[in-house]
Amino acid sequence: MSTQTTRPTPSLADVHALLDATDRRRLAELDHLESVVLRRLVDQGDSTEMPLFSEVAARRGAVYREAVERPATRTTALDVVTPAEGVTLPVRSPSTPR
Repeated sequence: MSTQTTRPTPSLADVHALLDATDRRRLAELDHLESVVLRRLVDQGDSTEMPLFSEVAARRGAVYREAVERPATRTTALDVVTPAEGVTLPVRSPSTPR
């Protein structure tokens, strides 16, 4: 007999605390797409856009799931230190102590 341990379902506040800059950017893009679809639906009566609402919801859910399931740190381009233009960072040799 194997017993499975299940993780408790995180609250929305817990999930929002796990979001990083990349997640927030992706969610902002989905917010924009959702507003465009809603505007077409309301202003033009274009009901062909309705399936996009479920697609947007699925993508939003995927962002939240990924935030909960991934390791605590994720390296992105936003995490890399980039100096101001014209400034060079000192290069540290492997033998140099920190």
